[in-house]
Amino acid sequence: MTLCLQHPTLGYYTTKKVFGSVGDFITSPEISQIFGELLAIWYVTQWVAQGLSPRVRIVELGPGKGTLLADILRTFKALPSHSSPPVTSIHLIETSDAMRAEQKGKLERAGFAAIETHWWGSVDEVPKSEDEFTVIVAHEFFDALPIHVFENTPKGWREVMVDVADPKSIIVSSTPRVPLRLVLSPNPTPASTMYTRMSTIASSPPPNSNISSSLSFDTTLPPPPPPSPSPSTEEGTPPISQTLSRFARLPVGSRMEISPACWEVARGVGNLLQGPKGGAGLVVDYGDEKAFGRSWRGFRKHQIVDPLSEPGHTDLTANVDFSYLAEAMSDLVISHGPLTQSDFLTSLGLQPRLEGLLRKATDERRGEIESAAKSASKDSLKTLHLHLFPNVEEVKLCPALTDIGPHLPALVLDTDPWEILENSLDIFPIFKSLRSFSWNGLGRFDPLTADHTGNLGTILDAFPSPATLTHLSVGTEDFFSLAHITPLLSHPTLALLTKLDLPSLPSSTPAEQASDVAAMAKACEERGIQWTVGGVAQ
Repeated sequence: MTLCLQHPTLGYYTTKKVFGSVGDFITSPEISQIFGELLAIWYVTQWVAQGLSPRVRIVELGPGKGTLLADILRTFKALPSHSSPPVTSIHLIETSDAMRAEQKGKLERAGFAAIETHWWGSVDEVPKSEDEFTVIVAHEFFDALPIHVFENTPKGWREVMVDVADPKSIIVSSTPRVPLRLVLSPNPTPASTMYTRMSTIASSPPPNSNISSSLSFDTTLPPPPPPSPSPSTEEGTPPISQTLSRFARLPVGSRMEISPACWEVARGVGNLLQGPKGGAGLVVDYGDEKAFGRSWRGFRKHQIVDPLSEPGHTDLTANVDFSYLAEAMSDLVISHGPLTQSDFLTSLGLQPRLEGLLRKATDERRGEIESAAKSASKDSLKTLHLHLFPNVEEVKLCPALTDIGPHLPALVLDTDPWEILENSLDIFPIFKSLRSFSWNGLGRFDPLTADHTGNLGTILDAFPSPATLTHLSVGTEDFFSLAHITPLLSHPTLALLTKLDLPSLPSSTPAEQASDVAAMAKACEERGIQWTVGGVAQ
């Protein structure tokens, strides 16, 4: 991950324009100023609570384009003098020369060029301050730090590693394949030995433990309760890590992601906050208070992609284990949370600030602000475009699927052919929050099959209860009858459906088509469903 993201001439962050609509992702600060303003208000409350230090420094990890920093500084400046933190220095953790130049330009254009500003390659390089209150900002920084992945096998924990794929498997069904693959190390590696040693010294689960074998495909266990007495072994042995002791509770087949880099950076953050004038920090990121097993994923052109595809051209990310960060800082600072971004921003006044901005905004800007607020108030990814191809195991072991699936609002599914989907139906129960489902597979099925919508019905059967879908989009072909879709509108999974999209009407005789359209129109009217063909309302 470090090589692919930070290589000086080939790395993703060092050579690509990664932010904004022309890049691969857009972060909250790039959409609306509200995000930075509300974070600034929280920092002000912490500065006031800790004594109103006459000198304040801002330390930001991974500042991106500098937008969030500029919004925080602008908010500080706009406050009355007795409530405005006097920023005396800025420290930015950034390794890319191109991004450093962009951040410098942003500060200059925003009117903050006069503030003493330093750039550092790591948090450990930032000097401690004896006379400044420290504000630490880490927005979507920890998720890009490198991870180790370990899998529990009958022979013990083994590290998941990147290898060159078999040349024979590079081409599958005329679809280009990435010449890389994930493999298990045949023997323990130094990392697997060091980070899984807790599985041999921490207590094992009791024989009647309720740990299910279903955990074998992911790691979702929270930290174990603190043991009593103090979790130490024999004299001279360090205490057992409450986070790493989870290795001892996982069945064979489970995976766990561990980021030593996250631990080290968290320790560095804790050290910076230990100055005599105090400080406060915020970590805003994807993750939870638990370890993850298969969250590692790639982003390219605003889509989730195979993290092994196009190294150096793909953003690599993994969910953050906030319990691990808290443990790393536990002897240095007091940590709180985590809580959802929605709850945090709402408690700071998201809604009244949004209403104030909307009153003054132009029509075009109003839409952007509303979209940003809606995005900021949700805590999930937007759309997963999933392709099911002949290698079913690749689908079932998709690194990000198990972790992001329960929170995903929209799924676009391509299947080729039906047998592959039929063997992969066990992935659908994880989509517990899905509101939009688009299926692009009908045209690839055997036209001699008697009832093609039986396939769609089988998919709907596989979705979890209660129903959450409000939008369904399906493909149709010449051999597919519209009459097959109409009965499915009464399926329990579609109980909340309000919109149905069809790209085209299947070819048939005028009389048959008129009859099918009339039946569909009646069914949609009875259920309050708006339906479209090729984007045109019917």
